[in-house]
Amino acid sequence: MNADDLDRRRSLYEGVTPSIVDLLTEHGHLDTGVATARSGEWFCAAGAVKEPAARRDWEILAPYAETG
Repeated sequence: MNADDLDRRRSLYEGVTPSIVDLLTEHGHLDTGVATARSGEWFCAAGAVKEPAARRDWEILAPYAETG
């Protein structure tokens, strides 16, 4: 993941919308959100880290932390 690209996508509101990410997570499809985030979808990345952050699951959070 590239931090500049993620920021551009966030500012342009491109890709999968936050409401879709929330629905995926609510319906037990966090793995789909994580997989999509790995392809560069900003809102999936932002949504995918909420639950692992609450659980302090650092393995899932590492790729996001590495973007700076």
